Amino acid sequence: MIRKFGVSRAPSPWVGADFSRKQQRVLDVGESHYTIGVTRRSLTVYVVKRYAQSERYNAFFSPIGKLLRRVFLFRHLKSNKRLWDNLAFVNYLPSVLNSAAHRPTDAMFRAAYSDFRSRVCELRPTHILLFSVAAWNSLPNRYGAYVGSSDDLFRWRVSRGLHPIVGRFPHPGRGRVTGQSTFESHVLRLERLLHTKSGSVALVSS
Repeated sequence: MIRKFGVSRAPSPWVGADFSRKQQRVLDVGESHYTIGVTRRSLTVYVVKRYAQSERYNAFFSPIGKLLRRVFLFRHLKSNKRLWDNLAFVNYLPSVLNSAAHRPTDAMFRAAYSDFRSRVCELRPTHILLFSVAAWNSLPNRYGAYVGSSDDLFRWRVSRGLHPIVGRFPHPGRGRVTGQSTFESHVLRLERLLHTKSGSVALVSS
């Protein structure tokens, strides 16, 4: 079962206490919530507080924390609470699925673009880390432009004056972020992404 919502009824994003004060505002983006019988607006906030800010291991949030702490911007944030106080988080799909076995369709991803863009306009991040290949593939390239000759630098023109840097990373829950053979390459890509000033968008391919 898939519960579909427009942006006005979708779970509210997580916005860390220090996010809006940062010069570099990093938005982490997941794919969708997977839960049974819970559709409250505070679901995302609840999930981040319970799982991301906890010091206990979580298959999705812990690899993200490990990755972020390898870069200079977040290296000094030792606790998960402090780390996520500096971040924002939202899921690409404004839908709640009963389980990961209920895969959203390509049409759902395409339809979610407008809602996702509204969230980005609301949060005004300078950098976006997108942890969903399917969501990444649904972003229409006509809203941005590659930078220079590199095919992993992408300028996303969300609106006038809002050109966040977007990077794609594998879904952490599938072990592709922290795997020994790939982790260092993801760290290098994240460093490059964060060193690209907002106004150009970095497209990071796995």
